[in-house]
Amino acid sequence: MILALLAAFVPASASTLRVQSLVFKGLENISRFEIAEKSGFISKDDFIIIDKNRLEEVLRAEPMIESYKIIIKNQTMTIIIKERESSYYVYITGNRGSLIGLIDQHYNLISVNRIPRYTDPLIVLNNSDVDGRTIAPSARKRIETFFGAAEKLSVKRQLKQVDMRDKSAVRVTLNGRPTVFVMGETREQLDRLEYLCGYFDSIGYYPPLIDISGDRAILR
Repeated sequence: MILALLAAFVPASASTLRVQSLVFKGLENISRFEIAEKSGFISKDDFIIIDKNRLEEVLRAEPMIESYKIIIKNQTMTIIIKERESSYYVYITGNRGSLIGLIDQHYNLISVNRIPRYTDPLIVLNNSDVDGRTIAPSARKRIETFFGAAEKLSVKRQLKQVDMRDKSAVRVTLNGRPTVFVMGETREQLDRLEYLCGYFDSIGYYPPLIDISGDRAILR
């Protein structure tokens, strides 16, 4: 992605630079305009005024950025960014308020109340499931168990929401279906979910709630 800006420059400090164009590479979820605004880029005439120290502070403070490299050549500044790999979207709620966020493969919150590009499924957790900006070990284990068991099942692609606020069961909804499935986190439970999903699709009927957490399916 390329952002070209024009500006003029009067030296202000050792970290202040002037360039005629600015190029961002590697951005998928982060806005280049947001980086430019936070960094205080100024355009005037034929150059861009950039405080390099301030720019680097902004890049280091962005949780979604894993690493970056700044190259200046021929009056062009190129900023090469490697974003952190995102894993799941989470909705965290409870007595301490609510937020929606994005967690990476290490279960760290890398984006809070700013969702650049939403994809299913959404995982719902309690406030107590988060320790600072990290998902607590107990919640992390449940997520790993559930999605690990679902890995090779077609139903994984149909997951819309996985509500894990109840410590004894998971409440699952699927895309295009109104039914709430109450279930456990094991492969056996997910196999049952996939079978029932196919069955109710075939008859065109979807009960409001199906509890498959026990040894039989209970429709409610």
